[in-house]
Amino acid sequence: MSKIGLMFGTYNPIHIGHTLIAKWIVENSDLDAVWLVVSPLSPYKQGIELVATEKRLEMARIAVHDDDKISVCDAELHLPKPSYTVDTIDYLRRENPDCEFSIIMGGDNVDGILGWKQSDRLLSENQILVFPRFGYMPTIEHKNIQFLNAPRVEISSTMIREMVNKGVNPRFFVCDGVANYITKEKLYS
Repeated sequence: MSKIGLMFGTYNPIHIGHTLIAKWIVENSDLDAVWLVVSPLSPYKQGIELVATEKRLEMARIAVHDDDKISVCDAELHLPKPSYTVDTIDYLRRENPDCEFSIIMGGDNVDGILGWKQSDRLLSENQILVFPRFGYMPTIEHKNIQFLNAPRVEISSTMIREMVNKGVNPRFFVCDGVANYITKEKLYS
């Protein structure tokens, strides 16, 4: 059975922080791979202007195209909107019965998991791998939550959108292919 870590996000846009964390986790855990689950619409990010899902998927694919342990998952495109983690995992288990899934999330989000749809099921049925974020000291405790000693990366998609909107090239914060795609498609300006 393959062990897959699911790293959910809108990836608006994907940046090197996302890929660095995914790579660190897959190389420093018992996971066989990490799937970046691109969310068309998160229930917690409603009201935020998102680039079209297809473009965010393409940027994610560009960012990880040469890594055989990190891939992009479009499962949430096949589910009702907004996307709920519990529904996505149920769908992925039906579609991939030979996989065991874990949830990867940042320390800035883990305390909020108790407010998620069917949080009791999420916590009892899944391993939750939590990477640290500056300024956040999670207080939640659960036998299935594992806090990782991963690098702290303080790059955000919001920061990158603001840079591009001001005419600043996001190079070094996103991979070259994503920077070129943003420019070519005139995104975030």
